[in-house]
Amino acid sequence: MNFCFGEKGELSLEKVKIKPQRRKVNKISLKREKPGATYIDSHIHLADEAYQGRISTILEQAEREGVRIVIANSEDLETSLKTLEIAESHPLRVLPAVGVHPWAAPETGLGEVGKVVELVARCRGKLTAVGEVGLDIAYTKGNLEAWEKQRKVFRFMLEAAEKAGLPVVAHSRRSALEVFEEASSYRVRMVFHWFSGEITVLRRILDAGYYITVGPSIHYSKHIQQIASETPLSKVMAETDGPVKYRGPFQSVETTPSLIPRVVEKIAEIKGVPLAETAVQIVDNCRKVFAGVDEALK
Repeated sequence: MNFCFGEKGELSLEKVKIKPQRRKVNKISLKREKPGATYIDSHIHLADEAYQGRISTILEQAEREGVRIVIANSEDLETSLKTLEIAESHPLRVLPAVGVHPWAAPETGLGEVGKVVELVARCRGKLTAVGEVGLDIAYTKGNLEAWEKQRKVFRFMLEAAEKAGLPVVAHSRRSALEVFEEASSYRVRMVFHWFSGEITVLRRILDAGYYITVGPSIHYSKHIQQIASETPLSKVMAETDGPVKYRGPFQSVETTPSLIPRVVEKIAEIKGVPLAETAVQIVDNCRKVFAGVDEALK
């Protein structure tokens, strides 16, 4: 399957082997009689071992809940290739983003980073974004060399996105200001995934025209609820960040795109806006940012 690679196939998908992981999944019924809205999961990691062998079923369950599209993010070269493969198998339902995650950046050689940059250039017509990329100062634990490597890799990803005309999905845990400042040097659309930074930084992000996502933690995190309250509905998206596990009402629930309606319901409650109107606006936000959403919703 060389759907966006050169003739030599240096980045062949055949080299990617991710072993399925068997897990006991606690289930809770999230079914609605007649989903009355369309939803998008703006951030999930479908290449994770937790989902392998069950992706079609997970997507079918989500679609019954009204979740039409998922934005599948990557963490390194291997998961970038795997995410592209998944998207190829599920056209118009899975929109792929490729990139090098800040947790992977310190241990990733520049040669491998270069291959991800090459993927962005070669596959830009297939991609919805560059992600998940960014910075995480907490992960470096005071290691200056690791922090500088994160910054260097992030700049490579920003440059690749700018050249390809693609948006960037940014990880910014305890580094939101630094991510914002780095991104400001590039002409890219930005989505601050699971933003959890200070409100003063949030306002700068919003003033710059960038977007944020919120996930299931909005049901129990007072800080995330405040962030949702402070963010105009025109600048927010809903995500799961699966397979991340959550507390509160989701403690015994597997994180799949089927949770998205619950996230949007909470956003609507906090904003004091009808659910139908909230759902339409959030989908419209995704249309404005992510490549391929319009086509997928036709």
